[in-house]
Amino acid sequence: MADDFKKLLDKASGEFEKKNYKYAIDLYRQILQIDQDCAKARQALRATQLRILGDIPPKSFLTVKIQYFVVLAQAFFNNSVTHKPEKTINATEDFLQIDPSNIKVRLLLANALVKKGYKESALTELEGILAFEPQNLEAARLLAGIYKEKNNVKKGIECIQLVLKSHPDDKEMASLQKDFLAMSAIQGAKWDEAKSTQDLLKNKEETRQLAQESFTALNSEQVELQVKHLKEQIDKDPNNPDNVRVLKKIGDVYLKWNSFSNALKYFQQAAQLDKIDPSLKSRIGEVRLKQYDHKLAEIGKQIEKDPKNKELHEFSERMKKERLQFHSDELRRKVKEHPTDLKLHFAFAKTLLQVSQVLQKPPALEEAISELQLSIKDPSKRVESYLLLGQCFGRKSLNELAVEQYEKALQTNTLPEFTKELNYQLGLSYKKLDKKSEAKSALQKVVELDITYKDAAKLLEEIK
Repeated sequence: MADDFKKLLDKASGEFEKKNYKYAIDLYRQILQIDQDCAKARQALRATQLRILGDIPPKSFLTVKIQYFVVLAQAFFNNSVTHKPEKTINATEDFLQIDPSNIKVRLLLANALVKKGYKESALTELEGILAFEPQNLEAARLLAGIYKEKNNVKKGIECIQLVLKSHPDDKEMASLQKDFLAMSAIQGAKWDEAKSTQDLLKNKEETRQLAQESFTALNSEQVELQVKHLKEQIDKDPNNPDNVRVLKKIGDVYLKWNSFSNALKYFQQAAQLDKIDPSLKSRIGEVRLKQYDHKLAEIGKQIEKDPKNKELHEFSERMKKERLQFHSDELRRKVKEHPTDLKLHFAFAKTLLQVSQVLQKPPALEEAISELQLSIKDPSKRVESYLLLGQCFGRKSLNELAVEQYEKALQTNTLPEFTKELNYQLGLSYKKLDKKSEAKSALQKVVELDITYKDAAKLLEEIK
């Protein structure tokens, strides 16, 4: 059964890669009928629905509104009267087939998933909601409870602080924050075995040892002593599953001391023991990027001393290109693991644009366009996404499409820092289309704000 389930997941993923989105959606929904708490399938389902959102002609506003109220009625009836959240899950998923970006319906779904005990799926859905609406308090409130169960102190506190910022008198969140702070203070203790926060704090010896493991103001001798102490914990019980945590801590110690090769060694050992934890892959990627940055900084110092050294300059350029390629590969991995994280899609798109220019890889430009068409659904990245999309289309000589992106961005834009660049790019595109009056109008807006901005004044003078 497990093999068949994996095959079905792989098949759905394959159909997505082939851009057979409707078939992929059918397969993901089949998987969720088998296991409603398959977070991977639910996350991929939502990502696929969002991918095709802009490709399918939308139903009329009235039709969507009617279906939304039907979903609300079904959700109220199932949750409040008959207590059958399973039906609410199916009703909301049917609606999200039409409008996967509808936050209210996604919250209904998340609540039903929590009520049913499908915490992994609820986590995926709620994190997706916060990716769209970073200030959504209901999602943050629900997430805080789930993060407590998963011992994710950092994210839990972030969610609580978001709620308390708007509702400082929220006693439930304030109490939960105290629990998280206690968890943070005794992060090495075993939360599941404790009866209460007070029980955990009574263990003074363990708290003292954890305090000694702090990374602040370490010298080389302290680093070695700390690593020795941590290694002794592993040697006492080599088969202890908690050794993964200890190995990560050793890696963090070395990372704090900029001993990148040692940090990498211990993170990789931890990853061998725990092949599921995605944070380990991220740590390894982070260390490698820091290795590149450290090497580039060292090369930069050598170039300052010997600025005419051609070999040093060439080596620096090669290293920068290697770093760029690695960063691109790392973001590709993260996007695949978190397909609904729109900010990741945006970061990946920006890196792909660099890859297409610096590494001279034209296919990366096409891929960047695809990623930006996703990231425009994130309100916080919409204007920048339109701006970059316009530049992408401009590079492909699709100037009419470029104009459309800049105009959409200007209609959406509430950020003064983008106004000049958007009008400048719009003016350039109109100039290429030989639409002189439109080009002149756009460039005049730039010059009115800042006559020294790029070559806007010169371009304006050239238009007769």
